[in-house]
Amino acid sequence: MPIETSKRLTMNIVIVGSGAMGLLFYQQLNTQADVRIKTRSNDNIYKSFTYTDLHGCNTSMQYQTADEAFMKTADIVLICVKSYDVANVVSSIKDSIAENTIIILMHNGMGVIEELNLTTSPKNPIYTLLTTQAARKLAKNHVKHTGIGINQIGPVNNHIGDREILDLLVELSTNDIGFEFCNSITLLQWKKLAINCAVNALTAINNINNGELSAAAYSKIIESITSEVIIVAELEGISLDITETLNTIKTVIKNTSMNSSSMREDVKNKRRTEVSYINGYIHNLGLRHGLLTPENTKLFEQVSNLEANYG
Repeated sequence: MPIETSKRLTMNIVIVGSGAMGLLFYQQLNTQADVRIKTRSNDNIYKSFTYTDLHGCNTSMQYQTADEAFMKTADIVLICVKSYDVANVVSSIKDSIAENTIIILMHNGMGVIEELNLTTSPKNPIYTLLTTQAARKLAKNHVKHTGIGINQIGPVNNHIGDREILDLLVELSTNDIGFEFCNSITLLQWKKLAINCAVNALTAINNINNGELSAAAYSKIIESITSEVIIVAELEGISLDITETLNTIKTVIKNTSMNSSSMREDVKNKRRTEVSYINGYIHNLGLRHGLLTPENTKLFEQVSNLEANYG
C-alpha cells in the first residue's frame, strides 16, 4: 500500500506513456515528486530525452522507469496514452497497484469511460485530467512544449474527498504547472471535445499546424462543426454556448499555433488516430439520436479513409 503522502517527503507518481504529453508532464512534475515512467518492460532502468521549452531552450533530462516494486508504492498513476489504449492499460496495471492508488486518465475525445466497464474495473479512485497544453515529439527522444494551457481534474469513479484531492493538487503545483479541481468534469469534457472536433481532423486532413486554422477560409467549417457538437451535447443533457465555445476554440488555436495536433502527427506517421473518439463520437451519438451531423461525419470518414490507405 502506498505510504501516506504526509509521512513521505514526496509522492510517488507513475506516468504510463512516454509520448509527447507523458514526457511534458514528467518535466513539469519531477521536481515535486518521485516520478517514473511505465514502459512495456518491467525493468528499472534510466532513459534520457531532450526537452525544449516554449522559448526554444533545450535541457537534457533523464527519467527512471517504473518496475513492479515502484508500481506498488504509487500514490498516483497518470495514464497518458491514446484513447483506444486506455481500457487495456487500466486492465494491465490493476493488479500491480494498491487499491487506494489514484488513477488519472488523460486522453483525447470521449467514449473511453464506457469502455472501462466501471462495474468490473478496479476499485481505485479514478479521475480525468483535461489539458489545453500542447507538446510534440521532434524525435523519438526529443519533446518540445508548444502551447500553454490549463489542467483540470475531476472525478470519474470511487473518488476521494474533495479536500484531499485539492490538497494533493496544491502539492503538485509549481510555477511551471498548476491544476484546477472541477466536480462537473463531464461538462468540461464536452468543451474539450468541441475543441478537438474543430482542430484535430482539419489539421490532419490539410497537413497544417493548429495556428493555420485561424485563417478566414476555415471560419465557416469550424462554426458548422461546433454547432453540430453543441446540438448533440444538448441531446445528451449538456448545455454549451456557441459564442463561448467558438471563442475558446479561437484561443486554443492561437495559444497552440505552432503545435502539430496529435491526429496530424498520427496521419503523418501512418499510425491509428483517435478520430473514432472525437468526430466519430459525435457521428455515432447523432445516429443514436436520429440526427445527421454532416460535417463531423465527413471529417470522421476522411480521416478513416486516410488510415485505411496507409501504404
